[in-house]
Amino acid sequence: MVLENIEDARKFVDYAEELIEILDFDDGEIYDIIVKEYPEISDFDSFKKFFYKFLKDCPNFKIVEGIINDENAEKLWDSIIVENVTEKNKKELSKIYISKVFEYEVKLIKEHFNLELK
Repeated sequence: MVLENIEDARKFVDYAEELIEILDFDDGEIYDIIVKEYPEISDFDSFKKFFYKFLKDCPNFKIVEGIINDENAEKLWDSIIVENVTEKNKKELSKIYISKVFEYEVKLIKEHFNLELK
């Protein structure tokens, strides 16, 4: 899907928001598909790799052009608050970080197309 108009953007945002919700409760199936294509996240370096690769695959690159850089990756990383981080395993942490990058892309798409932000 290429996001060229507001209707495409709405469909994509609905799908992405549903995927984010599913990922939160995923027993591993969706997560495993994602980490086959994108790197698993275990630290800032792997987060940055995921951030770059995932956003470069945005269905409308104009939306993320100029956004994909170390500064924005670090800002997003620093904004993520994980409660009880020591109690979570690597996969649980990675899912949290992946969801946040998904949410970030959805936010950028909504802003680009002037869609209502949740």
